[in-house]
Amino acid sequence: MGKDLGVRDSRRPSQGESDPSTRETCNKASGLQHPRESGTALPWQANPTTWQFLRVGPHAETLLGYPLAEWYEPDFWVSHVHPEDRERAAGLRRKSVAGSTGFAFEYRMVSASGKVIWIHDVGWVDQLDDASKTLRGAMVDITISKRAVLLQAGISAVLELHARGTPLAEVMVRLAGTIDAQQTGMRSSILQLDSGGVRLRHLAGPNLPDEYNDSIDGIRIGPNVGSCGTAAWRHERIVVTDIMADPLWTNYRDLAARFGLRACWSQPIKSRDGDVLGTFAMYYDHPRHPSDAELRLIEEAAHLAGLALEHTATVEALRKSEAALRETHEQLQHLAGRLLTAQEDERRRLARELHDDLAQRMAAVAIETGKLEQQAGIVPEPVRDGLSRIHRRIVDLSEDLHDMSRRLHPSILQDLGLVDAIQSECASFSEREAIRIEFTANGEIPALPLDVALCLYRVLQEVGGVVAVDIDH
Repeated sequence: MGKDLGVRDSRRPSQGESDPSTRETCNKASGLQHPRESGTALPWQANPTTWQFLRVGPHAETLLGYPLAEWYEPDFWVSHVHPEDRERAAGLRRKSVAGSTGFAFEYRMVSASGKVIWIHDVGWVDQLDDASKTLRGAMVDITISKRAVLLQAGISAVLELHARGTPLAEVMVRLAGTIDAQQTGMRSSILQLDSGGVRLRHLAGPNLPDEYNDSIDGIRIGPNVGSCGTAAWRHERIVVTDIMADPLWTNYRDLAARFGLRACWSQPIKSRDGDVLGTFAMYYDHPRHPSDAELRLIEEAAHLAGLALEHTATVEALRKSEAALRETHEQLQHLAGRLLTAQEDERRRLARELHDDLAQRMAAVAIETGKLEQQAGIVPEPVRDGLSRIHRRIVDLSEDLHDMSRRLHPSILQDLGLVDAIQSECASFSEREAIRIEFTANGEIPALPLDVALCLYRVLQEVGGVVAVDIDH
């Protein structure tokens, strides 16, 4: 291999040994390309064609958990790059070799335990002689910082979805997926406490089996109801490191075993006032204790879920309040309409009584006084004058009753329409008040419902003067 590649010393270093020139160059490159200290970099040398490692630093086993010997297998690097990043990473290396240029990029590798490790890889082509090249570089584990960046980006995306009014269930699924991406093998569940405060309803659990989500949907909270039911009951975080051995899971142990769930930590989701709104849980397929970072993560996730739940509840309450206000407004309008109808019915009754009874009776009295006036030739002049005055007053009173009847219920409005009714009212007002009134109807006036026309007519009556009425459809 050394002969084919033109490497001056191709023997594999024993564990703890590394090429000084490679170590110095890799550390220098790592220090320039990445903010982390140079001592965390893993120096390497590889075949530029096959990418088989020729040398790796002494802490290679610590980085991914594989024995040092496996690092020197022909396809180690390619086979352990994450499948989703493999083509891109290989393409970047290939392009670098072809152009004899350096490279620096990030990709994921799969560790011996199955965890995904984010790698910041810096490399360059080293020309050994006129015919031979080798690849040198350094790897840095950036998993913590990368996850922090991805978490922040995921949280921003969740908040943006929520701000746009995305349905709560969709927002919760996005939040659970963002948290799941922080730890290999972790599966999150978000449950919401129902309005009665006694049952937990499924909101999100995108990486848990649907059958399991359906099975726990609607569980009643209590002092021994798994991790979530107990967390909601106690208002405190519940950490169960081994479901098969914890008494809180006695009644749900078989269910968890069926889906390979062995650890569950549940954080109550609370409102700003401290009321429990639901739970945020993290499941694992093996017994384990949470790290401090994971406890902070579940607290942050529960806090974000709480903000979304509380905001959604506030918006829903506001929506219901607005709906109730609209309904009240409609009821008031309906009541006002009924009152107006009742008022008009009473006006119609009074108008009929005035016109058909009092006005007719007054007309009869006027006729009788008129006859007396004509037959009063033999009575003294003061008596004749008195009869004449009484007759005129009775006639005026009869006309006033007729006018009052017309104003109480304008039959012309129903018989001839709004335009003729307004024109008649203007003429009457002009004659009664001895002022000049002009009425103009521009364009074609559409047929209006009687109640609408009546309202407009009443407005005209109330203002007692010149009004502009704009009737649009």
